[in-house]
Amino acid sequence: PRTTQQSTGTPPPPSHLQATQLCPWAARLQWRIGHPPTGEVSHYLIRWKEGKDTAWMEQREVAKSGTVCEDDAKKSEDEGSDETACYVLNNLDENNNYSFQVQAHHSGVSPGSGWSPQSSLEILCSGEGGLVWYTSHVFIVMGCLPVLVTLVTIAIIK
Repeated sequence: PRTTQQSTGTPPPPSHLQATQLCPWAARLQWRIGHPPTGEVSHYLIRWKEGKDTAWMEQREVAKSGTVCEDDAKKSEDEGSDETACYVLNNLDENNNYSFQVQAHHSGVSPGSGWSPQSSLEILCSGEGGLVWYTSHVFIVMGCLPVLVTLVTIAIIK
């Protein structure tokens, strides 16, 4: 059983940030939770910038509960924490380069951790069609244009 830690100060920064393209408009960010823990992380700030811009474009606050990895089986034995967090960032522009960083925050403790090292990703559009599975939806990709198709379950009762 996990116990909740009392936040005793600034959390350590997340590490090993990796960005992976899911489709022409979305990236999956995955990082290791900072180690050693100094309390319970309440939320993360995720920021990103395009291309060679020096200024960060946007920043999004994400509750810790929104960063659960679907495949937590990929834990590593490397140095530091082996706990991971994930987040899917949507509405990115295809054929563009992005850089990302993540910062951890404890509830009621200021300031947050330092920023993680940057991770970069080029969002590419293959121009080919196909299906992209994303949570409870299927996207049909025609060229670079996604069309959302909601999955519907139909039951026939006799």
